[in-house]
Amino acid sequence: MIVKIVTNYFKQSYKQSKVAFYCELCEAVLVGGASATLTFTVLDPATKVIIPMYFIGSIMGVISTNYTKGSTCNDTNKLVYNNECNCLSKIISMKNKQMIKVK
Repeated sequence: MIVKIVTNYFKQSYKQSKVAFYCELCEAVLVGGASATLTFTVLDPATKVIIPMYFIGSIMGVISTNYTKGSTCNDTNKLVYNNECNCLSKIISMKNKQMIKVK
């Protein structure tokens, strides 16, 4: 029963917009992977891996939301805000790396 519902959902999503479907798929893999990476490296976060994965995943989310016309304006706003935070975190991590001399 549940498998049939999930399968139908994926089929419908694929038929609606193939570009949005693949963007959402990439987004889920990247953001999920970044979250798992953060979980396993929490004491010494692998920011060189995590930040780009979140950033690219967020961009994919914005693209898919625009292709499907977004269920609400709130979806796009959350994704754009997330992209801005990712950019800011990348800038901060780059500046911190310049301030801390690596031996």
